[in-house]
Amino acid sequence: MKTKTDIKRPSVISNDVSEGRTVFVKNVPFSANNDDLRNCMEQFGQVIYALICIDPVTEHSKGTAFVKFQVCTILCV
Repeated sequence: MKTKTDIKRPSVISNDVSEGRTVFVKNVPFSANNDDLRNCMEQFGQVIYALICIDPVTEHSKGTAFVKFQVCTILCV
């Protein structure tokens, strides 16, 4: 018999990948914050959110981020 702890499911159901509007960004400066990233990425289109990945133990940036755009466009950078 399975208990609640045996069932693994995402905490939030998201369609970001299938929508094709979210990009994964590497080599984000450790000094950057979410606003810096948003301002930088707005040159490619309207941004819904820009989130820098934070290590939960050290609470420092991992140097990676996710950015979701309003409209799906093909970016060649």
